[in-house]
Amino acid sequence: MSTEGSLLRVKDRSGSHPTGLDQLGRCPSLYTAQSDSNLRTGSPEAPAGSQERSELPPPSPVFRTGSDPVLRPTAPRCLDPEGGAALSGSEGQLHSKAPPKPLRAPSMLVGAACQEQLSTYCELVPKAPAGLRSHVARLHTEETWRGRARATDTAFGFLEDEGAPLPRPRHYEEETGGFVRPLLETASSFQPHSFHSLLLPPDNKPLEPGALKRLKDLFARHDCRTMALHVLYMDCLVGRITGVPREQQQAMGVSSGLELITLPHGHQLRLDLLERHHLIALGIAVDILGCTGAVAERAATLHKIIQLAVELKALAGDLFALSAVMKGLQLPQIARLDQTWQKLRQRHTESAIAFEKDLKPFVKRFNRGEGNSSPGEVAVPHLLPLISLMEGEQLWDDHEESCDLLLQTLESARSIATSAGAYKATAEAKLQGFQATPELLEAFQTEFALRLFWGSKGAAADRAERYRKFDAILTVLSQKLEPAGKTEP
Repeated sequence: MSTEGSLLRVKDRSGSHPTGLDQLGRCPSLYTAQSDSNLRTGSPEAPAGSQERSELPPPSPVFRTGSDPVLRPTAPRCLDPEGGAALSGSEGQLHSKAPPKPLRAPSMLVGAACQEQLSTYCELVPKAPAGLRSHVARLHTEETWRGRARATDTAFGFLEDEGAPLPRPRHYEEETGGFVRPLLETASSFQPHSFHSLLLPPDNKPLEPGALKRLKDLFARHDCRTMALHVLYMDCLVGRITGVPREQQQAMGVSSGLELITLPHGHQLRLDLLERHHLIALGIAVDILGCTGAVAERAATLHKIIQLAVELKALAGDLFALSAVMKGLQLPQIARLDQTWQKLRQRHTESAIAFEKDLKPFVKRFNRGEGNSSPGEVAVPHLLPLISLMEGEQLWDDHEESCDLLLQTLESARSIATSAGAYKATAEAKLQGFQATPELLEAFQTEFALRLFWGSKGAAADRAERYRKFDAILTVLSQKLEPAGKTEP
């Protein structure tokens, strides 16, 4: 059989348009898999049999039978003179100027065992390189890749730079040792049964009168600024913003509780923060409803609590505690005390104005995700919307702007996590030189509130059941102080 006849038979089998044989020795840009194209990297056109042809890189190890190509970033793409990709014989006589498929954002695939980096198209936004152990490190790196993708305006030349190291935050290099899997906490950090109190007997009953009197005297001896710093100190410990040992950071997988609450395994910390937030609110209600004397006495107590809220905002920068105090002042059992609020407006006008015109609108903006908690001024940001959302608690009802509120809350969560170090620095600066009074510090501990409100035996009961019973107690106390329909004589 002659060589010429053999070539003719090969040409006859090459398809309706025998480009395969005609292009032999040129850039073999595309492979064919059934009727779909598979893109292969090539080189500029070279004569058949030339030395450059033997130096062509091997075809990509990844083949696709779909419409999206898989590119090798290190090899140039072989295009036709019109700027489009060359066509395979199975595609027939297609127009050379067919519009290209729209480019989609790239995703970096970083393999530990790979000696070269492969890039592929993906609908997702650029992903951070694998291997970053810190949650904040991942967030910063994702922002870097997003910025690069936007700057290139779909020109992905930066993906071809094999020699450029992957971006790593500075503190990533400072980490020592290998990866340690974070621990999933299943028990609360509050242990009231093992809590040794300075103000409560070992086996106390709920709302013990002697304990309430000692607590009232303790608050009377200290000004609002001192109390605000004690609250800040405890919130930073419970929220794991300051004083977090290296071993606990390793167990959490992050360096701060402000990062942990945004992660799945931060479930228990979120529950603890929700517990503490509600107990602060209940403590405010108990302090007011415990004033069984004249209305003026309750108004004076209400005035001091509002001044505490002012100091939490201005001095301590503790928005978590501020929102809890405001929640307590707006509980139904407190809001219905018309005589008390009227007396406040008469005798403590400045506090009444601060409550209505400053504090209420301020917290409302933060609840809607519209506030700006600058880490330079705030030590503990407003965490309630985020932790309530992540724990499935209804926050916005069926508000028509609920989608916007959701996005704003998630964006706030990202900002809080990335600024965890700045919040810690602010908290440490505000607490510099702080000297705690042991009894006052205990009064703001969550374990103390659990024991005071439900006694040594009921403190470990189910949370929902505890709250339901205590709400009924507050309702009875409120009705007793100011019966419905009865005005002050």
